Amino acid sequence: TASAALMFNEDVNVVKLEYAKVAEMGSKLETFPLRSSMDVEPLLLNIETNKSPPTREDLAKFTDNLEQVAETHAFLASERNGFTLFDEQIAGVQLPEALVDRFKGAFDDEEELSADKFPTIKKLRTAISSLKSSVASKMTQLLSSQQMKEKIADSGYIVIEDRYCLMLKNTYKKGVGVVHGSSNTGRTLYVEPFEVVDMTNEIKNTQGLLRAEENRILFEMCQSIAEYREEVRAAVRAIAVVDVVHAKAKL
Repeated sequence: TASAALMFNEDVNVVKLEYAKVAEMGSKLETFPLRSSMDVEPLLLNIETNKSPPTREDLAKFTDNLEQVAETHAFLASERNGFTLFDEQIAGVQLPEALVDRFKGAFDDEEELSADKFPTIKKLRTAISSLKSSVASKMTQLLSSQQMKEKIADSGYIVIEDRYCLMLKNTYKKGVGVVHGSSNTGRTLYVEPFEVVDMTNEIKNTQGLLRAEENRILFEMCQSIAEYREEVRAAVRAIAVVDVVHAKAKL
């Protein structure tokens, strides 16, 4: 059977080689870098069939897998570790430099695109943060102004669909700003002050530019995966062989 073919081999030299590989691995059990199942096939198939676009989280996990491939290559190729019987696997886990460069450092710890790697992303995020701070400062200023004190129904402000709104008594809605809703009783209106409308519009426009830039980067990542998908599969197969040797050594 197929399982028996995997378990037994009549060539004594092949058997000796397998035992020798296990022996080489035996002293390096704790430093073996693999930390996940390396299950990249669903993503590769998804991109091949164009079934649905991968999410940012999918691509962040794929990036972690590529990092493990690089770590495994460094582990096997290191002179310090002294592997002499894994040349085929060392070659197999060597991914194209263009693919590695595309994904290296691409995501931060929160699985967001890294501002360090992508300057435009950093610039747009900084602009949004600055605009939001300006709007918040203006809202605080309005809340503390003498002319607003009699109009306010509740302290503070709320954000409705990215619009910063004061909570005003329904008798004071005119001349203050744009009404974006009301409380269940209708006694409180949620009003976006005229003073922040332009800044909020700029925030929404900048957020649109940010989403477009993020989508462009993610699309280019998918293109790279599509171009090098067979190399990725070969690397995962090579790592699987090493992982089996590692499991034997642990046993």
